[in-house]
Amino acid sequence: MLSVVSMMVGCSLIGCDRSKVATEPSTPTPAAASLAEDTAVEDLAAEESASGTDSRQRVAVEAKDALFTALSSRLMEVLQSKGPAAAIEVCSQEAVEIAQRVGQERGVQIGRTSFKLRNPANAPRDWVKPYVEQRIDSPQSLTLENGNHGALFPIRLDVKCLMCHGGPDDMLEQVSEELAKRYPDDEATGFTQGDLRGWFWVEVPPDATQS
Repeated sequence: MLSVVSMMVGCSLIGCDRSKVATEPSTPTPAAASLAEDTAVEDLAAEESASGTDSRQRVAVEAKDALFTALSSRLMEVLQSKGPAAAIEVCSQEAVEIAQRVGQERGVQIGRTSFKLRNPANAPRDWVKPYVEQRIDSPQSLTLENGNHGALFPIRLDVKCLMCHGGPDDMLEQVSEELAKRYPDDEATGFTQGDLRGWFWVEVPPDATQS
């Protein structure tokens, strides 16, 4: 970069005398040296910014994976020991607490949301809303207005989730009754296997580090 900048500045000062360019050592002018130095600083800042973004995205991925594992493990535990109706209580009472615990452990804010909500507390944050409205089904990452790193990860419906989120033929009567009792305004049914169910969202502050 420095030699290219020096040649460009030199050509403008000496009329691009090819003999001098070819035979004389290239000595940076003060202007060229300053420009090269500024460019190097900008390049370094860009690299550091990209590195920081990559690092925070890794934090987001790890937090999402941790929440998914914790929720799945707890749901399977209750399903096997108490049945599907009891598992609804995990989503109703424990899911928010699990998300808060994972967030504290990872130094992030994390949760779930959807375009068909069961729990109104999972309504999308402002920065998430456009992606929800457009049903974006690929992972997303962006820098938020408050300086945090935002990340979204799509959730697709697994076959075992149909017992609580499927159609009438997929859900046991006791499950439908329990859902009606806990969530009279429930919208989160009628899905089929593989459907986009919603998203994990993560906000990573600038000082977050990997575990």
